[in-house]
Amino acid sequence: MGKAVQTAERARDVDWRRAVLKGIPYLGDSLDEVLYGALEQARWDRVERTLAELAENMRAQEIPPDAVKKEEFANLLEDVAPDLARATGETKRVAFRELLLNASQIEPGAPQWEEARLAHELLARLSLPALEILAGLSKLGVAGEPGAIVRSLPGGASSEVVLRADESARVRLDHGWTVTSQALRELLEPERQLVLSGGYGAGYKKTGLTGLGEFLVRWTLSARPDVGEAQ
Repeated sequence: MGKAVQTAERARDVDWRRAVLKGIPYLGDSLDEVLYGALEQARWDRVERTLAELAENMRAQEIPPDAVKKEEFANLLEDVAPDLARATGETKRVAFRELLLNASQIEPGAPQWEEARLAHELLARLSLPALEILAGLSKLGVAGEPGAIVRSLPGGASSEVVLRADESARVRLDHGWTVTSQALRELLEPERQLVLSGGYGAGYKKTGLTGLGEFLVRWTLSARPDVGEAQ
Protein backbone atom coordinates (compact mmCIF):
# COMPACT_ATOMS: atom_id res chain seq x y z
CA MET A 1 0.00 0.00 0.00
CA GLY A 2 1.41 3.38 -1.06
CA LYS A 3 2.02 6.24 1.36
CA ALA A 4 -0.61 8.38 -0.35
CA VAL A 5 -3.26 5.70 0.18
CA GLN A 6 -2.21 5.23 3.82
CA THR A 7 -2.38 8.98 4.41
CA ALA A 8 -5.84 9.16 2.87
CA GLU A 9 -7.05 6.26 5.02
CA ARG A 10 -5.69 7.88 8.18
CA ALA A 11 -7.44 11.13 7.27
CA ARG A 12 -10.74 9.27 6.81
CA ASP A 13 -10.27 7.56 10.18
CA VAL A 14 -9.71 10.93 11.86
CA ASP A 15 -12.76 12.41 10.16
CA TRP A 16 -14.84 9.43 11.33
CA ARG A 17 -13.59 9.72 14.92
CA ARG A 18 -14.29 13.44 14.97
CA ALA A 19 -17.79 12.89 13.65
CA VAL A 20 -18.45 10.35 16.41
CA LEU A 21 -17.12 12.74 19.05
CA LYS A 22 -19.21 15.63 17.82
CA GLY A 23 -22.27 13.41 17.99
CA ILE A 24 -21.91 13.00 21.77
CA PRO A 25 -24.61 15.12 23.43
CA TYR A 26 -23.49 18.10 25.54
CA LEU A 27 -19.73 17.34 25.44
CA GLY A 28 -19.17 16.53 21.76
CA ASP A 29 -17.91 19.90 20.50
CA SER A 30 -15.72 20.46 23.58
CA LEU A 31 -14.15 16.99 23.29
CA ASP A 32 -13.46 17.53 19.60
CA GLU A 33 -11.77 20.85 20.33
CA VAL A 34 -9.54 19.51 23.10
CA LEU A 35 -8.54 16.30 21.27
CA TYR A 36 -8.12 17.67 17.76
CA GLY A 37 -7.63 21.39 18.37
CA ALA A 38 -6.06 22.81 21.51
CA LEU A 39 -4.50 19.53 22.67
CA GLU A 40 -2.94 18.72 19.32
CA GLN A 41 -1.54 22.26 19.06
CA ALA A 42 -0.15 22.17 22.62
CA ARG A 43 1.64 18.90 21.93
CA TRP A 44 3.15 20.16 18.70
CA ASP A 45 4.23 23.40 20.42
CA ARG A 46 5.97 21.32 23.12
CA VAL A 47 7.93 19.33 20.54
CA GLU A 48 8.80 22.48 18.57
CA ARG A 49 9.97 24.32 21.70
CA THR A 50 12.12 21.39 22.80
CA LEU A 51 13.79 21.02 19.41
CA ALA A 52 14.45 24.76 19.32
CA GLU A 53 16.15 24.50 22.72
CA LEU A 54 18.09 21.48 21.47
CA ALA A 55 19.39 23.59 18.59
CA GLU A 56 20.40 26.40 20.96
CA ASN A 57 22.24 23.99 23.25
CA MET A 58 24.01 22.32 20.34
CA ARG A 59 25.17 25.71 19.07
CA ALA A 60 26.35 26.72 22.56
CA GLN A 61 28.36 23.49 22.84
CA GLU A 62 29.64 23.83 19.27
CA ILE A 63 28.04 20.59 18.17
CA PRO A 64 27.65 20.83 14.36
CA PRO A 65 24.11 20.63 12.94
CA ASP A 66 25.15 17.65 10.83
CA ALA A 67 25.41 15.70 14.11
CA VAL A 68 21.71 14.87 13.83
CA LYS A 69 22.09 13.49 10.31
CA LYS A 70 22.45 9.90 11.47
CA GLU A 71 19.95 7.11 11.05
CA GLU A 72 20.31 6.16 14.72
CA PHE A 73 19.44 9.70 15.79
CA ALA A 74 16.46 9.77 13.43
CA ASN A 75 15.23 6.46 14.86
CA LEU A 76 15.61 7.76 18.43
CA LEU A 77 13.84 11.03 17.65
CA GLU A 78 11.03 9.12 15.98
CA ASP A 79 10.57 7.11 19.19
CA VAL A 80 11.00 10.06 21.57
CA ALA A 81 8.69 12.55 19.82
CA PRO A 82 5.31 11.01 20.83
CA ASP A 83 6.40 10.72 24.49
CA LEU A 84 7.86 14.21 24.44
CA ALA A 85 4.62 15.59 23.01
CA ARG A 86 2.71 14.21 26.01
CA ALA A 87 5.27 15.34 28.63
CA THR A 88 3.27 18.04 30.39
CA GLY A 89 5.72 18.19 33.32
CA GLU A 90 8.71 20.47 32.72
CA THR A 91 11.19 18.11 34.40
CA LYS A 92 10.29 15.30 32.02
CA ARG A 93 10.23 17.54 28.94
CA VAL A 94 13.73 18.77 29.74
CA ALA A 95 14.88 15.20 30.39
CA PHE A 96 13.85 14.22 26.84
CA ARG A 97 15.71 17.27 25.53
CA GLU A 98 18.89 16.29 27.40
CA LEU A 99 18.63 12.74 26.10
CA LEU A 100 18.50 14.05 22.52
CA LEU A 101 21.39 16.44 23.20
CA ASN A 102 23.56 13.64 24.55
CA ALA A 103 22.57 11.33 21.71
CA SER A 104 23.48 13.94 19.09
CA GLN A 105 27.13 13.47 20.08
CA ILE A 106 27.24 9.71 19.51
CA GLU A 107 29.08 8.56 16.40
CA PRO A 108 27.26 6.32 13.88
CA GLY A 109 27.51 2.67 14.83
CA ALA A 110 28.70 3.34 18.38
CA PRO A 111 27.43 0.97 21.11
CA GLN A 112 26.15 3.96 23.09
CA TRP A 113 23.08 4.08 20.82
CA GLU A 114 21.75 1.08 22.71
CA GLU A 115 22.31 2.99 25.96
CA ALA A 116 20.36 5.95 24.56
CA ARG A 117 17.56 3.60 23.51
CA LEU A 118 17.42 2.07 26.99
CA ALA A 119 17.45 5.51 28.61
CA HIS A 120 14.47 6.52 26.49
CA GLU A 121 12.61 3.33 27.37
CA LEU A 122 13.16 3.91 31.11
CA LEU A 123 12.29 7.61 30.93
CA ALA A 124 9.13 7.08 28.88
CA ARG A 125 7.73 4.65 31.47
CA LEU A 126 8.57 6.86 34.44
CA SER A 127 5.96 9.10 36.07
CA LEU A 128 6.80 12.75 36.69
CA PRO A 129 6.87 12.37 40.52
CA ALA A 130 9.28 9.43 40.21
CA LEU A 131 11.56 11.40 37.90
CA GLU A 132 11.55 14.33 40.34
CA ILE A 133 12.69 11.98 43.14
CA LEU A 134 15.58 10.83 40.93
CA ALA A 135 16.46 14.45 40.20
CA GLY A 136 16.45 15.24 43.92
CA LEU A 137 18.72 12.29 44.75
CA SER A 138 21.04 13.28 41.91
CA LYS A 139 21.21 16.90 43.10
CA LEU A 140 22.18 15.72 46.59
CA GLY A 141 24.73 13.26 45.14
CA VAL A 142 23.19 10.21 46.81
CA ALA A 143 24.20 7.01 45.00
CA GLY A 144 25.28 3.50 45.93
CA GLU A 145 23.83 3.63 49.44
CA PRO A 146 20.59 4.82 51.09
CA GLY A 147 22.12 8.15 52.07
CA ALA A 148 18.94 10.18 51.73
CA ILE A 149 15.48 10.23 53.22
CA VAL A 150 12.37 10.88 51.17
CA ARG A 151 9.73 12.06 53.61
CA SER A 152 6.41 13.80 53.97
CA LEU A 153 6.33 17.42 55.10
CA PRO A 154 3.90 18.51 57.85
CA GLY A 155 0.35 18.44 56.60
CA GLY A 156 1.17 15.86 53.92
CA ALA A 157 0.59 18.24 51.00
CA SER A 158 4.23 18.08 49.85
CA SER A 159 7.38 16.04 50.41
CA GLU A 160 11.16 16.43 50.33
CA VAL A 161 14.42 14.59 49.72
CA VAL A 162 16.88 15.16 52.57
CA LEU A 163 20.54 14.22 52.89
CA ARG A 164 20.91 11.99 55.96
CA ALA A 165 24.38 13.32 56.78
CA ASP A 166 23.29 16.95 56.58
CA GLU A 167 19.58 17.72 56.81
CA SER A 168 20.17 21.29 55.67
CA ALA A 169 20.73 19.79 52.21
CA ARG A 170 17.26 19.12 50.88
CA VAL A 171 15.16 19.23 47.73
CA ARG A 172 11.44 19.98 47.98
CA LEU A 173 8.96 17.86 46.04
CA ASP A 174 5.64 19.38 45.01
CA HIS A 175 3.67 16.17 45.52
CA GLY A 176 2.06 14.97 48.71
CA TRP A 177 3.09 11.78 50.47
CA THR A 178 0.38 9.65 48.85
CA VAL A 179 1.76 10.38 45.38
CA THR A 180 5.40 10.40 46.50
CA SER A 181 5.18 7.02 48.24
CA GLN A 182 3.61 5.50 45.12
CA ALA A 183 6.42 7.01 43.03
CA LEU A 184 8.95 5.34 45.34
CA ARG A 185 7.24 2.00 44.81
CA GLU A 186 7.47 2.61 41.07
CA LEU A 187 11.22 3.29 41.37
CA LEU A 188 11.68 0.10 43.41
CA GLU A 189 10.07 -2.25 40.86
CA PRO A 190 12.47 -5.22 40.57
CA GLU A 191 12.66 -5.29 36.76
CA ARG A 192 13.88 -1.67 36.64
CA GLN A 193 14.96 -0.78 40.17
CA LEU A 194 16.24 2.78 40.04
CA VAL A 195 16.57 3.48 43.78
CA LEU A 196 17.78 1.55 46.81
CA SER A 197 15.50 0.25 49.52
CA GLY A 198 16.58 1.34 53.01
CA GLY A 199 14.69 1.60 56.28
CA TYR A 200 11.24 3.10 56.30
CA GLY A 201 8.47 4.22 58.61
CA ALA A 202 5.28 6.28 58.60
CA GLY A 203 5.85 9.10 56.13
CA TYR A 204 9.49 8.46 55.25
CA LYS A 205 11.88 6.10 53.45
CA LYS A 206 15.68 5.89 53.32
CA THR A 207 16.96 5.56 49.75
CA GLY A 208 19.60 6.41 47.14
CA LEU A 209 20.30 5.82 43.45
CA THR A 210 21.09 2.35 42.13
CA GLY A 211 23.50 1.85 39.26
CA LEU A 212 20.57 1.89 36.84
CA GLY A 213 19.27 5.06 38.47
CA GLU A 214 22.67 6.70 38.01
CA PHE A 215 22.64 5.54 34.36
CA LEU A 216 19.28 7.23 33.70
CA VAL A 217 20.39 10.41 35.47
CA ARG A 218 23.55 10.60 33.34
CA TRP A 219 21.60 10.30 30.12
CA THR A 220 18.60 12.51 30.89
CA LEU A 221 19.38 14.90 33.76
CA SER A 222 22.94 15.93 32.91
CA ALA A 223 25.31 16.28 29.97
CA ARG A 224 27.37 13.16 29.33
CA PRO A 225 31.10 13.70 28.76
CA ASP A 226 31.67 10.07 27.79
CA VAL A 227 29.37 9.38 24.84
CA GLY A 228 32.42 8.24 22.91
CA GLU A 229 32.97 7.14 19.35
CA ALA A 230 32.45 3.95 17.41
CA GLN A 231 35.06 1.32 18.17
